[in-house]
Amino acid sequence: MPIGFDPGEVSPEFLKNYYAASIGMPWQAPKEEFLRDPANRLRVEILVEEICATAPSTALDAGCGAGVLASVIAEKLPSCSVSGVDVAPLARPVPGVDFKTADIAALPFTDNSFDAVACSEVLEHLFDPAKAAREIARVLAPGGSAFITVPNLFSLDSIDGATGAVSALYRAASRARGSGATPSTHTTHITRMSPRRWKRLLEVNGLSVASDAPVYLFPYIPYFLKIAKRAEFSLFAADSVVTAWREFEKRAGKLPLLKIAGQFHFFRCVKKM
Repeated sequence: MPIGFDPGEVSPEFLKNYYAASIGMPWQAPKEEFLRDPANRLRVEILVEEICATAPSTALDAGCGAGVLASVIAEKLPSCSVSGVDVAPLARPVPGVDFKTADIAALPFTDNSFDAVACSEVLEHLFDPAKAAREIARVLAPGGSAFITVPNLFSLDSIDGATGAVSALYRAASRARGSGATPSTHTTHITRMSPRRWKRLLEVNGLSVASDAPVYLFPYIPYFLKIAKRAEFSLFAADSVVTAWREFEKRAGKLPLLKIAGQFHFFRCVKKM
């Protein structure tokens, strides 16, 4: 079940303080643990492949969490100067990454600082994602690219936000186990939009979308369905399966009806001149 808030307590100031003080959250998991989740692995691999294809000399991971994506970029591109920014301090050092504690809506860099900027699964957590998009465009160098992912309409949060179905299943499972816990149905995703609306937001805030695609078309399995979740992890443990699945997604993701079907949606953007 995703981490949830009491709806009455959510405000921009609450969110900033919450994330700044967060410790041990799923997005802060150590690299090996984080990449065991096939959804995370597919997302990171696609981002790294796209970023490496542009051969940047400077790269920023905005909202980097534990720095997993930034660390993989640094490994794949040893000549690239890689920076990471997050509102919460790093739980552990990340070799090869220059980390700063900062809000992505006020990036501590001068204009045109980076050839590549990644921002993965961050914008949906903000009350004002447009402000962060403008900051990404500001620090992006002319000719550089931004690589952004946000939850798609088939993500857990989107499904639960629209239907309440996942929360209902979780409550039923809790009752079956004899647990009295009642989970919040207001998750940490503050902004929920379709890929088309996200594209519009990016394009009116200094970025031009060059390409986009759904990521991880595999049906979402909630974590409390532990047997099914273990089966998913086992299925995608082999590199050959992951490679085959990525090839499938490259083809299937071009179909209009599947544009909203991924757990994430990926945008490759360039800076508007």
